[in-house]
Amino acid sequence: MLSSSTDRFHNLICMLVLFPVLESMACSAAPGQVPAFAGGSSSPVVNGNQIAVLAGGCFWGVDAVFKHVKGVASVVSGYSGGSAAAA
Repeated sequence: MLSSSTDRFHNLICMLVLFPVLESMACSAAPGQVPAFAGGSSSPVVNGNQIAVLAGGCFWGVDAVFKHVKGVASVVSGYSGGSAAAA
């Protein structure tokens, strides 16, 4: 039976070897394809106002934050794809 200090040393060596290997695998992964922006320009302007399209994990939370930002005229939340059925 190995002593606890030997076990800890063995675990440390395993982590020091495995972590860089796993990290390099994660960093070298091919990026996924990003769909092209569907809008006409990168910064649409309507009646002198710019439009920003944002994504967040909880759109109600993002909605609540941006409603209180100075200069934001309106905030609209919704599902990606346009409907709850498509989400």
